[in-house]
Amino acid sequence: MKYRISAVALTAIASVALLAGCASAASSAKPTTSASAAPLTTTDLTVAVSPSATTSVPMYLGVEKGFFKKLGLNVKLTVLTNGTVAIPQVVSGQTQFSMASFAPVLAAVKQGLPVRIIAAANIIPTKKSQFQGFIAKTGGITSLSQATTIAAQSALIDPVQAGSVDAFGGDYLKLKILQIPLPSMADTVKSGAADTALLNQPFLAQALATPGIKLLSYVGLKQSLPGTAGAVFIGAQPYMKANPAVTAAFQKGVLESFAYAQSHLQEEANYTPKTGLSPAVPTLISMPEYAAIPVTTAKYTELLKLYSKYGQNPGKLTAGDILYSAN
Repeated sequence: MKYRISAVALTAIASVALLAGCASAASSAKPTTSASAAPLTTTDLTVAVSPSATTSVPMYLGVEKGFFKKLGLNVKLTVLTNGTVAIPQVVSGQTQFSMASFAPVLAAVKQGLPVRIIAAANIIPTKKSQFQGFIAKTGGITSLSQATTIAAQSALIDPVQAGSVDAFGGDYLKLKILQIPLPSMADTVKSGAADTALLNQPFLAQALATPGIKLLSYVGLKQSLPGTAGAVFIGAQPYMKANPAVTAAFQKGVLESFAYAQSHLQEEANYTPKTGLSPAVPTLISMPEYAAIPVTTAKYTELLKLYSKYGQNPGKLTAGDILYSAN
């Protein structure tokens, strides 16, 4: 079995030395006044989110509704250009918190980088959904058992993808992984450079609306780990240790934003074009399932077992190793 180490970890190693100089300067406190209250302190935060609109829309709406502001946080959202920059940006202090995929975070922790998971955004759906699916070129492969190449955001082996590919009769560990930015995956498949790609909405719907692209299969309950974390939020330990109150407030704001999203899916769908990430209003069945309550340690343990199965947790990291703790 070959292990693939992405640019995430390599770039982040080079960036870690910048952390000490940047972390303390990354946020600023500004006094604000209220006619009916004592002066408050507002902390500025730069938070990176996914280019996938349906994943990130709860953050945009949460900021607009003032969920973070009432907690003393002035959140500025920035969009990740690709999955390889999330960890270096957090480690260097360019962002204080960021969305990220689980696989690169685990790889970074294994290499000793000071990043930890502080919250979940999406969870793998616990009910029938069209949020995620495999695509192929029209006239190309007809099943994942025929695939030899797959387009992915990271060159790392992704056990969640692996489990889904294998559940559909493919052999993930024999696939050549092409590291491709998320918005370019459909074009890569259409060109024939990759046999398949696993896309989330709205990128999946956009791909399927493109001539030359077809759906192989939606990912269902039997081809996934329902209830485990999909996209997560991360922070750098030195920053969080120095700013525990800010970290706790951000966690609270994230949870409120995503719980609101799960309870107001149509409002979230209608708000999607306002993010600027996608012009379309997604159908409810194609929306993700949001983390309305904290993902439990047991669910992270379940995910880590899948990573161990595919050789991506050789250090046998536990949930305690990857999750942030204020203690």
